[in-house]
Amino acid sequence: MDLRELPAQNGAHRHPWETARAKALVHILRSIDLPRGLTVLDVGCGDGYCGQTLREALSFARLTGIDIELDDTACAQPNSALGGLRYLNDPAAVEGHFDLLLLLDVLEHVEDDAGFLSKQVDAHLARDGLALITVPAFQQLFCRHDTFLRHVRRYSLSQLRTLTEEAGLELVRGGYLFGSLLLPRAFTVLRERLWPNGFAEQEGLGGWQGGRLATRAFETLFELDNRWMLALGKHLALPGLSGWALCRKR
Repeated sequence: MDLRELPAQNGAHRHPWETARAKALVHILRSIDLPRGLTVLDVGCGDGYCGQTLREALSFARLTGIDIELDDTACAQPNSALGGLRYLNDPAAVEGHFDLLLLLDVLEHVEDDAGFLSKQVDAHLARDGLALITVPAFQQLFCRHDTFLRHVRRYSLSQLRTLTEEAGLELVRGGYLFGSLLLPRAFTVLRERLWPNGFAEQEGLGGWQGGRLATRAFETLFELDNRWMLALGKHLALPGLSGWALCRKR
């Protein structure tokens, strides 16, 4: 979860979009032959949920999360450096190269996204290492929620491919997720254009108030949606609300 959304978290359940995304990313990484004992750097890790979910499912040897908005207390947890799990809020403290680089909904926050990605790849990704990148899709769907999250832009898959190639990465697989959310987001954008002052700012993932049954229902819907997108995405680039790219360092 983006740390900007975290203060609003007061429900018992995580947003089903977040849990469904994590499961889709596990599926994407399992679709290729991953080496054992991966070392992983989660750039812009937020509260660490997604990185830790991937770690548990894929048995990473070491996971380092970096986010400049993490407070010192989170980075100083007694067990954070044990069991191969560590959190940092100072980019200069990240040392060495990693087998897998996670940039999960990070690039859209950065003005110089090309320079930022190239720097991460050069400084922290091992030779032949992998990078898994997710971004919000389609600039036409930019709305107040993007502004609330301090997004600079949204991306098409072709734009994401160009960005990764310029950073010295070769696309292994790519596509979209959450096709079922395209129409609701398009309606939101249209509503905001017709009534620009008529609706309050959204809280984001941290404002989810769904109970157990509603959360599970939406999780199931999104999981089925993403499985369909990933299965058909091998042959067709079906559009969705989120874009993703799995790349290898050239």
